[in-house]
Amino acid sequence: GEWDKFMNEQLAYFLQRLDSHKEGDGTLLDRTMVLHGSSNSTTHNNSNYPLVFAGGSGIGLQHGQFLKVADNVPMSNLFVTMLDCMGVDAPKFADSTGDLTAVRA
Repeated sequence: GEWDKFMNEQLAYFLQRLDSHKEGDGTLLDRTMVLHGSSNSTTHNNSNYPLVFAGGSGIGLQHGQFLKVADNVPMSNLFVTMLDCMGVDAPKFADSTGDLTAVRA
């Protein structure tokens, strides 16, 4: 309800601020990855909640899409991809099974 609305407004404000700062041939948002998720305090279940993954177009990420990732793909695959975009050689992270290629440009 109200808390989610507030948090999403803050996220939008943060992303707008990043996008308003010029950095090289793009903006700070182009060189930043922002991952925002929600939760459920009633059941503390962590499955199948929507995520917002923004920024990073200057470091090889593609946005402007809706992805439905298979249930058996761990979220840590996204973390492996994020680390790789930052130049960190980490082919495995936690329970990852590979790279999440769908977010790459």
